Amino acid sequence: MKSIRNISIDWADSFLFALTDPRAMLRNIERSRKRQFAFSFAVPIFYTLSEILSSSLLEEQSAFFSYKITYGWILSCIILIFVTVFASSVRDFISQVMGYKGNAMTLITVINYAMFPKIFLLPAVYVFYTIGFAPIFFYYFFALGLYVWSVLIAVLAISEMNQAGGGKSAVIYFAPGFITGIIVFFCVILASVGVFTWIAG
Repeated sequence: MKSIRNISIDWADSFLFALTDPRAMLRNIERSRKRQFAFSFAVPIFYTLSEILSSSLLEEQSAFFSYKITYGWILSCIILIFVTVFASSVRDFISQVMGYKGNAMTLITVINYAMFPKIFLLPAVYVFYTIGFAPIFFYYFFALGLYVWSVLIAVLAISEMNQAGGGKSAVIYFAPGFITGIIVFFCVILASVGVFTWIAG
């Protein structure tokens, strides 16, 4: 019973700190890293559900909705978790290149908990859907606002983890996006050159 009680307290503290004090969230994660790591994956699972249900309010749904809320939800969870793990591994690598200790498990846990505000997208959009007042506009408005909030949580937690400034922490957080953009850019150039050469030949 003691172990179950501790997990419940850790869960409550991590969610509370994610909303109020990301630096305290990081310290709480580090006190029980393995348990927090496993439980943190509940956040992307519920976030993908919130996203699917929120987007479904914006248009009439067909019979395909039953597949979207089941198989689509499972697929979305798998993709999001894979992207989170991969991106966090890149962040861990960049952290070590910049001279910080890094810790992939902690980074994955932080990114998962940082998604928590995004779960509020569904109730926020549902209010405006119910009253029929520009639900599409508020869907994108709240999606953007909650994304910024999520990024802020992650950056502050990374700053606490590495005892680094906000600028360097932001670089670490956005590094996977920068690297992916560079790779895509060169792939497009190479593909364009290849197609042009093939046509010209």
